[in-house]
Amino acid sequence: MNIVVAGRETAGWLAALHSKRCNPDAIITVLYDDKIPIIDVAESTTPDFSNFMEDVLDISLKDLVKNCEATIKNSIKFTNWKGDGTYYHHSFTKHHINLMKDYFNARTFRMSLDRVDECAMLSRKNKVAIPCNESDASIYNKNTNYGLHFNSKKMVEYLQTVGVSRGIKIVIGKIEDVSVDKDGYTTEIILDTKQRIKTDFVFDCTGFDRLFVDKVYKSPLKSYNELLPLKKIMPFFIDNTGTTPPFTESIAMKYGWMWKIPDGKRYGCGYVFDSDYINDEEAYEEICEMVKEKPQVSRTISFKPEYNTKPFNKNTLALGLAHGFLEPLESTSLMITIHMLHTIQNTIPSTIFDHTKRESYTEDYNKYILSYVENCVNMLYVHYLTPRDDTDFWCKFKETVPEQFKRTLKLIRAYDLTQPSLLDPEYNGGCDSHPFNIYNIIKCMSGVDYLPYDIEKRNQCFPLMREMGRKIERLEVMCEKSKDHDEYINDLNYLKTEN
Repeated sequence: MNIVVAGRETAGWLAALHSKRCNPDAIITVLYDDKIPIIDVAESTTPDFSNFMEDVLDISLKDLVKNCEATIKNSIKFTNWKGDGTYYHHSFTKHHINLMKDYFNARTFRMSLDRVDECAMLSRKNKVAIPCNESDASIYNKNTNYGLHFNSKKMVEYLQTVGVSRGIKIVIGKIEDVSVDKDGYTTEIILDTKQRIKTDFVFDCTGFDRLFVDKVYKSPLKSYNELLPLKKIMPFFIDNTGTTPPFTESIAMKYGWMWKIPDGKRYGCGYVFDSDYINDEEAYEEICEMVKEKPQVSRTISFKPEYNTKPFNKNTLALGLAHGFLEPLESTSLMITIHMLHTIQNTIPSTIFDHTKRESYTEDYNKYILSYVENCVNMLYVHYLTPRDDTDFWCKFKETVPEQFKRTLKLIRAYDLTQPSLLDPEYNGGCDSHPFNIYNIIKCMSGVDYLPYDIEKRNQCFPLMREMGRKIERLEVMCEKSKDHDEYINDLNYLKTEN
């Protein structure tokens, strides 16, 4: 069995290593053009990534820290989304019904949800969910979770080293042509070196070139520009001279937002903006005003929020940028990639190469993945429903609320904690495994004071201030007994060196 991964960015190596784990007897080949440089940016992920690395690929956190400048991400800090300089943390605390109770109780007392959320509190204190002393491990209720920040170039180089050590082959060359059989299945890839590579299955990780999903199979693209109108990214780096925070910061600007990701001794940053309102020069001036310096910007990237509706075609599957892209908010790109790999593994690991069983499966798979992507679209859109009205950019979001979200908002207003599955039949995000779920919606909407106060009146928990006080006191003790983020990262580096 020959499996070819076309492309060597992070998504490509995740697919290659995952394929080797699920199909140990298959020949896995990563094919790429070495004239295309590896993208060097700071990348931010969700807990899906760290769990996938450790549980599926058997790659430890300490190896990622040592080789990829990885750091912990407890949450995303949303700064100035109300336009008044305040912030809230969209944390990675695992969802459970008691957390929902805490959220509603906190709102009843006009209290920030951060105060009752484990990972948010750890972020506010620059801590990680590791006790200073092993005897204090009981202070955690197994509700904490974490993602990672890392240097994308070093991640690709490290995953390639791991892949080669596990028997994955590398072929260097530019794809010039593709051979398909009478049924439309890809059988051979022809390179500019005239080398011909036979294949039974292809992971299309060719980025925005989309060599298979677009050029071979003409898969239709669906645009989400009406809901997510940002069009340009201006990336840059600034120095990090202080402590390294265990969170990504997303700072609302006049015509979009700026990310700030800790990456070694620097911050990887980028302004994502709507070029209908400002040009590149005006965007750069806004950056300089925000960071109080004039960072070097080597290029401005234009993009479209769109995804292929049929990533799975015959014996090819598009992943990463080849599949599509929304925008950097909430790190959905790698999250979608990992979800797609998990879906294959959990549904037909033994029949993915069987032509007779694949057609109906690919149709169902594509419909399911499209629903997941649109779930992410709805989740991203929620963040823009803020009270800001200082520019036309922010005002227009209130004018284009999608019908899907109007239905959801109506359900949230009637939410009853005694019936926690109320949202499940109404939309895909009712379940915890989707980004657009009740926990994330309540957190983000509360963070910008858009959550209607009539929800608080429907709180069925009859909260007591004493109960809230005990929860906050427990979290304060947890933070006090947890390791500082920099201390923990330094410990992992030391352990790796010793080993």
